[in-house]
Amino acid sequence: MNKLIFTIMLAFSAASAAAQAPAPKCADPCVPQHLRHAPATPAPSGAALQQQAVAKLRQRFNEADLDASGALTEEEARKAGLGWVANHFADIDTAHRGKVTFDDVRSYIGKRRRQALGPSAPE
Repeated sequence: MNKLIFTIMLAFSAASAAAQAPAPKCADPCVPQHLRHAPATPAPSGAALQQQAVAKLRQRFNEADLDASGALTEEEARKAGLGWVANHFADIDTAHRGKVTFDDVRSYIGKRRRQALGPSAPE
């Protein structure tokens, strides 16, 4: 009798396990959930990646510009978590106005890129 009950319980547990969704490809608990499955779309690269990065930076810049002046002070940049802008503020603010526009930031990034890649670097 006990063997029969055990067999029935085992059959039910196997059936319920089979009815559940398939396990992810990687079930390692040390791997973050978002890395366990292949992305639905390929990650952007090249010009698309650069456009995505610029758009994200512009969005963060605009969110930090609380007074909608189109410019940030060093303090605004730091408070908004734009540490890179805050840390390079003196170099970005070439006009020494105490504020920088998004175009100032883009110009500085381009200048740093050209310095790193040499004179043959594209704009």
